[in-house]
Amino acid sequence: MSSSSPSPASHPADPTPTGEILLEPIHLIEKSNAIMRLGKMMLQASSSSFRVKQAMSRAARALGLTSLHTQITATEIVCTFFRGAIFRTRVAEARVGGVDADRIVELERLSHHMPQGMLPEELNRRLDIIEQRPRHYPTWLTLIAAIMACSGFAFLNNGGWQECVGVALSVSIAQWLRVTLVKLRINQLAMYSLCGLIASLCYVLFTGILSAVSGHVSPLHDAGFTSALLLLVPGFPLVTATLDLARLDLNSAIGRLTFAGLVLMSVSFGAWAVAMMFDLQPTAAPTPSAWPVWVIIASRLVAGFVAVTGFAMMFNTPFTLALNAAWIGTIANVFRLTTGDMGWPAQVSTVSAALLVGLLAYVIASRLDAPRITLTVPAVLIMVPGSSAYRALVYLNQGDIVQAGGYGVQALATIVSLAVGLTIARMLTEREWSFDALRG
Repeated sequence: MSSSSPSPASHPADPTPTGEILLEPIHLIEKSNAIMRLGKMMLQASSSSFRVKQAMSRAARALGLTSLHTQITATEIVCTFFRGAIFRTRVAEARVGGVDADRIVELERLSHHMPQGMLPEELNRRLDIIEQRPRHYPTWLTLIAAIMACSGFAFLNNGGWQECVGVALSVSIAQWLRVTLVKLRINQLAMYSLCGLIASLCYVLFTGILSAVSGHVSPLHDAGFTSALLLLVPGFPLVTATLDLARLDLNSAIGRLTFAGLVLMSVSFGAWAVAMMFDLQPTAAPTPSAWPVWVIIASRLVAGFVAVTGFAMMFNTPFTLALNAAWIGTIANVFRLTTGDMGWPAQVSTVSAALLVGLLAYVIASRLDAPRITLTVPAVLIMVPGSSAYRALVYLNQGDIVQAGGYGVQALATIVSLAVGLTIARMLTEREWSFDALRG
């Protein structure tokens, strides 16, 4: 955007364009453009602001710049690059909402393995390769992944076969609609609201048909209602926002939280309309009492593994990382559910499970040379308090403020507990999270 060089008084006035160009620090311009492109690609892929700053700093050192000062919001990067007494400020804008875990992995690896003295042309060439990488999973496979994720989540919420089948059918339609609307570049909030409406409506219709065909009306339909909406939950923005809050990166955190809140409100609007239309009554879905403990644990392990694998695939996570995220999330979630059945307070179980996710992800990410967030987000999504949020929504629609407030606070406390557990894990394993560094 601007640059400074030695005092203009030391140069003869030259009105020609060629003379102006000669006064510009061309090498600084080329280097800053390449570094800014790296940061923008990471931000567009939904990486946290802290990781974007770290990657840009590593690139600046590799390209021979003295230092840089970066400010990041949910949609913008403002960075001043320094080379000795010369500086240049750049501004870049990135659209929020897309998640590409594979791109985050590749950009992180690139930033960690840049040779000293790298030329901006070489950095741009490597960024071109990353930008042109095809997605790991075609559209039809991401649709199957969405079905896996949400159906597994419905089972973990104690849903029966009708709920799981109803979720599978409704999610397949909602995910197809979502992909279509994204390709058409429809307004994001309108897209989320419409997809939430369609997912909720299809779930009610399909479970109604299943009940009529089977001759048995399941009392557990609310266990699957929110599961049909889980594919629309902005998991990456929520997790990265809480991590940014822990580091007091308020510009980025507030923007991401605002975006996540708007998405959740848009999705809830569609769910609220369906709940009001069909006068839905929220009922708690208890753990099957007739099942032996070992059957309950084994079924939770299978359902959790399937669900987390599905979420990871939806985020375009490389399959090896997706499988590792799956077993991390499965172990932590079974621990959470089992300790909850034993009488632990829900918040204590959730904090402990999220802490376990963070610690296991640290070990695996270090061995696989991958960002921890690509493992933690899919792993914790199956712990989202969908049933509590749904009951709060329905009771609010019915005018029962006391019940709505109680379930709403319960859902919020669980989300905060997930954030606290992940943050504690970061503080225990990364020095820069435990101690404040001066920012220049």
